[in-house]
Amino acid sequence: MAAGLAFTSDHDDRPLPADISTLTNGEVLFPHTANGPQKYNFQFDYSYGVNLTVSDMLNGHIDAALKIKFLFFSKRWSKQIVSFKSGLSIGPLNLIGGGSYNDTTKQHQNPVPSDTKTWKSSYASVPFMGLSKVSMPTTFVADASYSAAKSSELFYDSLCKCDDIGAACNRSADCCDAQATCFGDPAQGGKHVCRECGNPNFTDTCVTDKDCCPGAICNQDDVVTCHDEHNPECDKPSTGGTSQLCLPLQVCTTTHPATAVCRPPPVDTPPTK
Repeated sequence: MAAGLAFTSDHDDRPLPADISTLTNGEVLFPHTANGPQKYNFQFDYSYGVNLTVSDMLNGHIDAALKIKFLFFSKRWSKQIVSFKSGLSIGPLNLIGGGSYNDTTKQHQNPVPSDTKTWKSSYASVPFMGLSKVSMPTTFVADASYSAAKSSELFYDSLCKCDDIGAACNRSADCCDAQATCFGDPAQGGKHVCRECGNPNFTDTCVTDKDCCPGAICNQDDVVTCHDEHNPECDKPSTGGTSQLCLPLQVCTTTHPATAVCRPPPVDTPPTK
């Protein structure tokens, strides 16, 4: 029985994307191989089978031996007197194999079955295709405006300058602060700006807990804020010559944030007895 890994290569038959096939002439410039782009298959390979062969059955010989021993001296002689061979043998018999078993030939249909199963396929790098020739238009073409918004996404601009906190960005590497990230702020319609982690102040917006500082959570639950106000009862004079404990009034308001915000994690309060 044997098992192992096999490696094969085939032609990469994936079709080109529609937006690329209209621009290329179909010639693969890189990687350049005789069969075009390749895909590589990693496979499991196994085979098994058991054969039985018994030979030299009942073969043997008879020897005669003589040994002389005197004090510290001994000597031994031996000689073969007769040998015999039966000529009997068994096999080969295919005990384990594949398919049906033939009693006449004592063999299975497939004495050593084997198979290969593809485990995973890996593709070569994206091929570099030759471009179709572009013909010049015969009619007038109007002037068009150019926007650097897309070309700036090639990330060359961040090699010369960086973006401050609150400035628009394309990626986290654009931000000057190494701790800042390029955050898609839901309060600004998803606009990406450089920002540090959101503080648990019920104001900094977020999308997931990862947008908040460590220990804070992100959700859109109602926010309850409370403050003390003057208690008019404290202005009344005491009666009966006794003093009274006067506490300020606590006024709370509940608001529902427009987006999820960073806040402290909930605190579990023990049950009252």
